[in-house]
Amino acid sequence: MSPGSGDPPSEDSKAPSSEVGSDRASLMLEGMELLSASVPSHDLSDFDSLAVEESMFDVPSSSMRYVGLGDDVTVLVIDAAKKRRDQLERVLGRRYRVLTASSAGEGLVLGRSAVPDLIVADMELGDANGHELCAAVKTDPGPLARTPVVLLSHKQDLQQKLAALDRGADDFLVKPVHVAELRSRVRNLVRIRRQERELLDALRALEARDGIITQDILRARDFQQSLLPGPTRTAGLSIEVTYQPAEMVGGDLYDVFVVEEGRVRVFLADAPGHGVPAALTTMFIKSQYELCKRDARTPDEALTAMNRSLAGTYGQLGLHFTAVCFDLDARRRIVRWASAAHPPLVRIEGASVTELETGGAFVGLDEDATFATGEVELARGARVYAYTDGLVEQPSPTGEPFGEARLAAALLEATRLGRGAGNLTCHRVAMWAGPTPPYDDLTLLGVRLVEPR
Repeated sequence: MSPGSGDPPSEDSKAPSSEVGSDRASLMLEGMELLSASVPSHDLSDFDSLAVEESMFDVPSSSMRYVGLGDDVTVLVIDAAKKRRDQLERVLGRRYRVLTASSAGEGLVLGRSAVPDLIVADMELGDANGHELCAAVKTDPGPLARTPVVLLSHKQDLQQKLAALDRGADDFLVKPVHVAELRSRVRNLVRIRRQERELLDALRALEARDGIITQDILRARDFQQSLLPGPTRTAGLSIEVTYQPAEMVGGDLYDVFVVEEGRVRVFLADAPGHGVPAALTTMFIKSQYELCKRDARTPDEALTAMNRSLAGTYGQLGLHFTAVCFDLDARRRIVRWASAAHPPLVRIEGASVTELETGGAFVGLDEDATFATGEVELARGARVYAYTDGLVEQPSPTGEPFGEARLAAALLEATRLGRGAGNLTCHRVAMWAGPTPPYDDLTLLGVRLVEPR
């Protein structure tokens, strides 16, 4: 990125000029000499208040229990201006081990050796811009590729933000950045990254053993289930979830997020297979969905953002899964959904059963895949259910699957009785299966419109 006209270079960004090729991204990846360029001296007043506001954070947040507060967590700060580097180091250094670099090239070399938990970088780095740095990180052949990147820019430009996110940035903040927001964003990304690392290490160790030790797999199960949301309540809606993995850990993952009072976003994903390999996939799904669920305006935007990130970062691993995401608004009585090759939503209104289908491709296979969206109005008291295919594919002793018709009958019976559908449906499936072991993980998630009391 060219320096701004009239702006003097930062103190430590001066470097001898040298001739280089035009492909800066490949130069960074090869560790060769990088373009030398002056870095514009931007207004640093956005960080002037950090030292004053740091006193607000003397007591660690309770959410930090998932990560250490010292050298256990490493944040790499890349900024061409020494003053900004020092200020960011002071702000983040109270909780994390902070490494600093003054250029993209130096940052990549340091990142590959240290493998930080998070990178915080300015958009203008002299030898490259933030987009190029992010692309180099995300395409790195080593473990650096999985490191979250936060880009800071003084330009409040939507197109620049979208371009950064398309290149793989995990977050984008516009300066001046409030210290509370910066620390919160950093804390959340570090927590997600550490959870992913911890479970990945645990599951790889389990699979490498000749026999799985029961206590270890139970610990992995407890960890996985701790990532699932607890009971969710909001005005005008009643929400129920039934989750039964076929083994001690499973490949189904769900989330219920209250967008605003009376409106929820529900997400349900199903990784191929079950057991440890499928559970490992759910950790990648969880980390990526947490990054996009609040910013995505619609369900299809959430699936598209997840797909772009997962296919771009883990495409070589063949990681893929089915998913459905829907928003249900109690006040407007509207459900809007998007599907990625997942079983259809089921709408129950009185004695009527309707499947809400849109089709769609698997998440994770094609970086450019899109996901169609449907929207319908709901009658008072309507119920909307999402489920994974382990429920309808469970075979009887003769091999016949439970099927969609029996599922619909169980949901209608629960509606007629005014009961939750989870226990009743699972009982019907168990009776159908008899001595046959569980075929796959089973999840049933329902949202019902209720009248305010």
